[in-house]
Amino acid sequence: MCLLWERIYDMGKRDCLFSPFDFSTPVVILDSGWHSLGVARSLGRFGAQVYGMSGSRDASTLSKYFHEYFFTEINPSTPDEQVVDILLEA
Repeated sequence: MCLLWERIYDMGKRDCLFSPFDFSTPVVILDSGWHSLGVARSLGRFGAQVYGMSGSRDASTLSKYFHEYFFTEINPSTPDEQVVDILLEA
C-alpha cells in the first residue's frame, strides 16, 4: 500500500491503493477560471466526479475532468439560501 504522493510520482504502479483518501464523493466547484481548472484536474485524475457551476464560459469550463458543467448566475453576493436552491435544482 502506498500514499497519495507516491502514486503521483509513480503513475505506473497499479497495485497502489488510496487508503488515506476517498474520491467517491462528488465535488462541486462554484467558479470558473484557471484555479478551478487546477482543482478539477487534480481531483479528476484520481477518479473524483467534478461538477462545475458558474455564470461565464471560458477555456477552463471545457476541461475533460469536469463530469458536467452548469451555467448559472452565482456570484459572491448571492445569498447562501439561493445558492443552495440553485444547486438543488441542477
